[in-house]
Amino acid sequence: MAKLLDKLHISQNVFVLGLVSLFNDIASDMTTPLIPLLLTKELGASAVIVGIIMGSADAASNIFKLLSGYFSDLWHTRKPFIVTGYSLSTVAKFFLGIAAAWPTVFFARIMDRLGKGVRTTARDAFIADSTPRKYHGRAFGFHRSLDSAGAVFGPLLAFFFLWIFSLNMRTIFFIALVPSVVGVVLLIFATTDKKAHNGQIHAKITWKDLLQLQKPFFIFLAVDCLFTLANSSDAFMILKAQSIGFGIGPILLLHSCMHAFNTLISFPAGIRSDTHGATRYIFRSYVIFAFSYALCSISSAQNKLALIAGFACYGIFLAFNDGVAKKYIASFTPSYLYGTAFGLYYLVNGISIFCAALFAGLLWNKSTAAPFIFGTVLALCAAVLCFIFVHDKTIEKK
Repeated sequence: MAKLLDKLHISQNVFVLGLVSLFNDIASDMTTPLIPLLLTKELGASAVIVGIIMGSADAASNIFKLLSGYFSDLWHTRKPFIVTGYSLSTVAKFFLGIAAAWPTVFFARIMDRLGKGVRTTARDAFIADSTPRKYHGRAFGFHRSLDSAGAVFGPLLAFFFLWIFSLNMRTIFFIALVPSVVGVVLLIFATTDKKAHNGQIHAKITWKDLLQLQKPFFIFLAVDCLFTLANSSDAFMILKAQSIGFGIGPILLLHSCMHAFNTLISFPAGIRSDTHGATRYIFRSYVIFAFSYALCSISSAQNKLALIAGFACYGIFLAFNDGVAKKYIASFTPSYLYGTAFGLYYLVNGISIFCAALFAGLLWNKSTAAPFIFGTVLALCAAVLCFIFVHDKTIEKK
C-alpha cells in the first residue's frame, strides 16, 4: 500500500484523512437526504423552514471555518481542530434521532455544521501541508473521491435498512453513529500532525499578512460568491424529486448515484488540474451545474428522466469543482496562510449559501421550477465571468 501511495504521490496523512471522510460521509449521507423529509413529513415544517435550517446551518459552519483556519495558522497545528470537528458531528446524529420538533433538528444541524466548520479548513490546510504544491490537485481530488464515496454508500445503506429491515428514519440516525465513531478513532491514532507553517513562523497574523493573498485569489472569491448564490441547498433537489412522485427509496438511490459520478471523476480531475490548470475545470463545473439545474427545472411527474439526468450532472459538477477550487486557492497562498485563505473562501461561500437557500425557499412557494431557473441563470453569468477574469498561476516552460 505504501508503494502505491508513493507512486500516486499521496501521503499517509492524506490517505487516512480520506478514510476518515469516507466513514464520516457514510454516516452523514445516511442521514442528510432524510432531514428534509423528516422536517416536512413528520414534523410539519414548511419549505421556507427547510431552507432556513439548511442554509443557516451551512452559514454558521462557514463562519467557524474562518476562525478554525485562522487559529490553526496562528497556533501552527491542525489535528486538534479536525478531531474536535468530527466529534461534534458525531454527537449531532444522536439529537437528530430524538428530535420531536423542527427546532431540535435545527439545533442538531447547527451542531453538525459547527463540527464541519471547526474541522474543514484545518483539514484542507492539513492536506496542503502534507503535500508538495505541484501535487495539490491530486491530493485534494483523492480526498474528495473518498469523501464522495461515503456519500455513495451512505444513502445505499439507509435504503437497505429502510426497505430490507423496515426500520424507520429515526433509527437510521442512531445507526449512523457507528461509522462516525470509527472515523474519529482512525483520525486520532493514524495521523501525524504537521507543522502548519512549513518553516515560516509568525507570532500573529495581521491584515498586512492578508495582503500576501494575491489578487487572483480575491477575483476568484468574488466570482465564486456569485456562483454560490445560484447553488441553493441540494435539499431542494430532493424536495423536487418528492414533488414529482419519487419515494424515499428512489430519492436515496438518486443521491447515491449523484455521488458515484463525483467519486469516479474527482481524482482524475485533480490530477489533470495539476498539469493543465484549475480554471478550465472550474469554468466547466459552472456550466455543468447550470445544465443540471436546467434539467431539474423542466422535470415533472411525466418527465422524471430529466431529474435523474440533473442529479447525474450535479455529481459531475461536484467532481470538477470542489477539490480543483482548493488547488486553485492554495496555488496563490503562502503556506503559513493556508488555513486563513481556506477560511475566507468558506466564509464568503457560507454567506452566499445562506442567501441562496433562503431565496430558493421563497421561490419554491411560487413554483417548484423557479429556484432552478434562477440558479441556472446566475451560474451561467458566473461562468462567463470565470472565463474572462479567473486565470491560473502561470506555468513556466523553461
